Amino acid sequence: MPISLQDIYLTVAQTRRIDALAVERYRMPSIVLMENAARSALAAVTTFYPPENFRRVAALVGAGNNGGDGLAVARLLHNAGYLVRVVYAADPDKLDGDAGVNRDIVQAMHLPDELLRSGDELNLERAEAVFGDSDLAVDGLLGTGIKGAARPPLRDLIELLNNQPALPVVALDVPSGFDADAGMPADQGEGSAVIAETTVTFAANKAGYREPGADAYTGRVIVGSIGVPVELLEEVRGTLRP
Repeated sequence: MPISLQDIYLTVAQTRRIDALAVERYRMPSIVLMENAARSALAAVTTFYPPENFRRVAALVGAGNNGGDGLAVARLLHNAGYLVRVVYAADPDKLDGDAGVNRDIVQAMHLPDELLRSGDELNLERAEAVFGDSDLAVDGLLGTGIKGAARPPLRDLIELLNNQPALPVVALDVPSGFDADAGMPADQGEGSAVIAETTVTFAANKAGYREPGADAYTGRVIVGSIGVPVELLEEVRGTLRP
């Protein structure tokens, strides 16, 4: 039978191993993996949040690869007919690697953007205005590599986003601030985490997402393929079971 990504639960370390082996063994460029992840997210968004009902999208972009995912999804949503505003919670000039490539593409496309960060501060008043003018938020602030609880000012932005009851959130890979292994907000549940209506997680389901109470943060979980060989998924699942 075909492998079902929805039924494979892996730890964060295991999914990182999949990423690393896809690049090293199978010669898959990491930016191809990011593009495949973004296309999986696009499919989920257009299915559950069609542009005729959720046209105005705030794409929240943090540092690192999760921010790169947010940028890649933003440009694909633009091409699919959404009105996308890129909301930078990190300095876009400091994005590098695959995230930097997607930043360059988005900027060349002249997508509307908001730069919230100024030094160590975020303009939360501007963020609240953007949220109030949006039909959907895409969370690309923090990925699975978070160490400890989200700290200010990102913590404050997360809490502000959670205080927008009319604004549904789609989290990319993991709700920002959520521990995908433990199934609770980071720091043993003491931290702040995005409360998503939908989480599009990549490569395989995450071990923590089946823990009691995790769905209060993840909402519905859709597993998006990043295009790695099924043999690699079977290998990691068989030798490194969570």
